[in-house]
Amino acid sequence: MNKAVVDTFYKDSRVLYAKHENGSIYVGNGHYIAKMSISDFGGLLVALHKRKRTADIAIVETDRVLDAVSKANGTFELTKPPYVLQEKACLYADEKQYFMYDKKYMDIFSDGENRLYVDDNASYDIMSHNLIIRNGGEVAGIVMPLRFSEELYAQLADKVPLAVKRKSVIERIKENPANDPYIGKEFFDGREHLIVAARRDHGGKDMYFVHSVEIESGILSRSAAMVPVDKMEEQIGLWDSARVNAEQRRFEDEKRAQKEAGVKAEYGKHLMEHAPAKESIKEQYEKAAKQAAAHNANAAPKRGGKAKGAEL
Repeated sequence: MNKAVVDTFYKDSRVLYAKHENGSIYVGNGHYIAKMSISDFGGLLVALHKRKRTADIAIVETDRVLDAVSKANGTFELTKPPYVLQEKACLYADEKQYFMYDKKYMDIFSDGENRLYVDDNASYDIMSHNLIIRNGGEVAGIVMPLRFSEELYAQLADKVPLAVKRKSVIERIKENPANDPYIGKEFFDGREHLIVAARRDHGGKDMYFVHSVEIESGILSRSAAMVPVDKMEEQIGLWDSARVNAEQRRFEDEKRAQKEAGVKAEYGKHLMEHAPAKESIKEQYEKAAKQAAAHNANAAPKRGGKAKGAEL
């Protein structure tokens, strides 16, 4: 049994598998799928059982594995060797974008006869770029793509240059090569600016992926809300309703703030009109002078009198 396959499973992980009509078994862990014979599959289970760290794994038969295999098209063949990042990821490129995959899964398919293809490379949706491995025309495996940041694009510009100038993430979404009626559309729900970024299968359901957008930077949120394709119009109605309610609340808040500001202004005017009149500086000076003169007059001895003191 290929050690690279065994090493992809660990304690509490799951072995996902399905039997193909051609007699083969397709096995994976949620991040990749590999084709193997029934005897190799038995050898994998034995090898995993012998490892203490994998003793608690679950063996799960699921049609999702075969569903992924049946949808594997591979629209762009990768003929150049990958650029390896820190021995952890394999990076490929076409003329306009990058595709990145976990190296430990790529090592499973190191057979020189395998041919590599990227699925849906016309789209800029990173998570739709499954790597399809073919051998003799059949799907030998699938490796799911890694997500990477806009910063990584900038860092790789010199190492793995692209023929076409890189577009911003918003521009890439709005290009919408599939001409989907919703992808690239922007909405505002009263709190966040939203953009429909992608459409893809999720757990057997056809879903739209909606991200929030920072307007100034154009950066998308890492997490996305998922909306079923057949519920999209209903969701747009909910966003519009939330936006209208938020605008109404803002209008009422502004109106209340203006009213409070008016009341404060009137109260201030009232205090000014009814406050005791303040003396001018000149009046204060003259008043202080009179008080000082009166004090001095009371303190001076009277004329014609004797000064008190000891007599000789």
